[in-house]
Amino acid sequence: EGSIKSSLIPHIVKIASDLNLKVVAEGIENQMQENELRELGVEFGQGWRFGKPMKVKNLASLIESKRHEN
Repeated sequence: EGSIKSSLIPHIVKIASDLNLKVVAEGIENQMQENELRELGVEFGQGWRFGKPMKVKNLASLIESKRHEN
């Protein structure tokens, strides 16, 4: 169904929060996972949900084009 599968994630996020640390979620594949992680307080993530792997020069071009949109 696409939701997050590990019951440990809320505990890991809580421990990080108690230690005043930021959490980066890896392997986010869909909107449902992103929403669940955001609800847990995860601010940063990476994965197929946001884009496929690419070369650094392509990433730089993408970031630059996004800057010009704003």
